[in-house]
Amino acid sequence: MNDEPNSLNHHQQREELEADTTAFPPELEALARRLTADGAYWQSRLPDPELVTERVRAIPEGRPSLLPTTSSEEDILMFDDSNSSSQSSRPVYTERSRAASIWQRLGSLAAVAVVLALIGSAAVVFYSHNQHTGKTSTPANSTSTTGSTGFTVTAVTMSVSPTSISGMACGTNTTVTYTAVFQVPAGSPGGTVQFTYTVNNGRGVTPAKVTFSAGETSTSYSFKWSGPLPADHTYPGLGGVQVSSPNQYTSKLLQPTGQCVPPPNCGSNFTGPMGKSNQSSLQTAYGKAPLPPVSSTVPDDAAGGIRGFDICSPGTASSVTAYMEQQLPAYGWTLVSKSGGLETWKSSTGTIYWSVSDPLDWHFYWRVSA
Repeated sequence: MNDEPNSLNHHQQREELEADTTAFPPELEALARRLTADGAYWQSRLPDPELVTERVRAIPEGRPSLLPTTSSEEDILMFDDSNSSSQSSRPVYTERSRAASIWQRLGSLAAVAVVLALIGSAAVVFYSHNQHTGKTSTPANSTSTTGSTGFTVTAVTMSVSPTSISGMACGTNTTVTYTAVFQVPAGSPGGTVQFTYTVNNGRGVTPAKVTFSAGETSTSYSFKWSGPLPADHTYPGLGGVQVSSPNQYTSKLLQPTGQCVPPPNCGSNFTGPMGKSNQSSLQTAYGKAPLPPVSSTVPDDAAGGIRGFDICSPGTASSVTAYMEQQLPAYGWTLVSKSGGLETWKSSTGTIYWSVSDPLDWHFYWRVSA
């Protein structure tokens, strides 16, 4: 009997495993051969079931036995017919069959352990080989989830023109332009930014998009509101954008400062054929003079070379006075005197006079040579 039981059963496998080692690079060949030899040695050490059975049978009768004995040791399976024929036949297993069955199971488990050990050894070798060559295996149906992280909206800066509608008459047709400047990181691959914009604080939105070229860091988009300035000051409203792709970003909202000025409730003399509404300045014999926005005027000349206007302006007497005093220097006028509500201003060519007791009917005049 061979000193290494079952060695012949695995001779061919050992030769095949040894032959497979040639598939590895030189630095791994020694490891592959060692693992192959160890696997073959483990397989060769498995006991022969026949030999184990003989050893079990040789155990003395006085010693406890783990295996029951029967009247026959030769038959593997038989039926006990000692009882009447009406009873069901039942199988009886012999000592030898039981011992063989147990050791065959143990042998199978050992064989499975050897196979698992060989598989693990092969996995180690292949892993070492892949690490050496820098290659990794990828399932055929795998999908890469890595996306571009360089194209992201990092900021949106808003501006508006005009910056103020203060002093503009309500009802005046006006166009307000909002401009959004989108910013992305330097060196981005480029792409499309999708967003919506609003001109009324989000009560209504409109979709739009801008496209970045590779390496471009900023681009702008302008949108507008147009119409007559409403007296309820609902427009121009707050404008801004909300980005939805490639990421979420909401800009600040802004609008022109100030409010339009509603027309004053002027008397009937300002609505006649000589009256003019929505005036913001006057032309005098000595130069142009400012008026509060949305003023109405009607000529009011007098004898002795007096030329002038009756004026109806929005606001109060104090607000009209403050407006005139603030704006007249910008038109080239200089204050001469202020007494009893009458103010005197002069330019390089002449002098004007005005007084405000009632903003809905105040007076502005100058003198010319008769």
